[in-house]
Amino acid sequence: MLAEKQFLDKKLEVNYNFGPDDESYVSTGALVELFCEAWGGDICWKTRENSGTHEANFLKLDCSKAKAVLGWKPRWDIKLRWKRLCSFPKLVLIMNESFVLKIR
Repeated sequence: MLAEKQFLDKKLEVNYNFGPDDESYVSTGALVELFCEAWGGDICWKTRENSGTHEANFLKLDCSKAKAVLGWKPRWDIKLRWKRLCSFPKLVLIMNESFVLKIR
C-alpha cells in the first residue's frame, strides 16, 4: 500500500518509521523477554556484566511522520507484534529442517 501511494505521489517518496504507540514501548530487556516468549521453546537470555559494549536500555522509533503524512497508526499491541514477527522465521526454519531431512 505504501509503495502504491509513493508511486502515485512522488512527495511521499521518503523514509518512514513504523512502530508501537507510546503506551507500548518497553525497555530493551523487556523487549528481549517478549521475543523469547513469542519464539517459545527453551530460548532465553541473560545479561553479561561488563561486556565491553554499550546497549541502550530504552529504544524508541519516531513514527510521527508516518502518522501525520500517511494517516498510519499501529494495529497490534506489543505482544501480538512479537508473536507475528517470530512466526515467519520460525516457519522458514521448520521448512528448511524438513527440506534437509527429505534430501538426506
